[in-house]
Amino acid sequence: MGFVVVPATLPDIRAIYDVWFAAFKGQLILDLIYPGTDLNDEAFRKVHTEGTLEYWKGLSMEHTFQCIDTDTGKIAGMATWQVYWRERTAEERQKPWIGWLEGDQRERAEGFLGQLWEKREKWIGPKRHVYCHTVAVHPEYQGKGVGARLMQWGMSVAEQLNVPIYLESTVEGVPLYQKLGFQTLSEDILFKPEITRVDKEVRAPLMVKMPIAAGNMTFEEWVEDKSPSVKAT
Repeated sequence: MGFVVVPATLPDIRAIYDVWFAAFKGQLILDLIYPGTDLNDEAFRKVHTEGTLEYWKGLSMEHTFQCIDTDTGKIAGMATWQVYWRERTAEERQKPWIGWLEGDQRERAEGFLGQLWEKREKWIGPKRHVYCHTVAVHPEYQGKGVGARLMQWGMSVAEQLNVPIYLESTVEGVPLYQKLGFQTLSEDILFKPEITRVDKEVRAPLMVKMPIAAGNMTFEEWVEDKSPSVKAT
């Protein structure tokens, strides 16, 4: 079994999100942003694909990749990266909103995304960085190194720019990122039961990876530094 990671193109949208939906089936994120939705419904998938197509057309800083099984041609996984080689604009830092939901469902989803946004604003603000927006591996390919392959592109770009990578993980995802050299920040995100709809808080660890050029500089020190990128030490 061989794999290759290549950029996603517009015709790949439907197949890529087949993988994304399969990877996150039964998890909190889908219940939040697509509550009560039959993800296999053809009408929903048509609207989702068309909406994603329009979204991609307007992107300048976000890049989606797919990992292909070269034996079968199937998409084994996907990842989306945001590369801020320059400081983020005010528009790029706006608080996220969910236009397709209403009432309590919208409040709940935006409450979830708002907590992610608040932490990223606190730690990153406008500074140059690489953000791992999502990594999804199809259940058939989990445990085969696909996730690590999808991480390599963003890690390489961060080294070229001498900037850190920032991401929000699940508790289950922490070991993968640690193997790749990521560190867990001293604080994480706790989602309250009114958002998760379960009896306990759900934790989302925040993880970062500093570039080699940082030497002994910690992420916290970088946050306080006013330089546009890490200074080689």
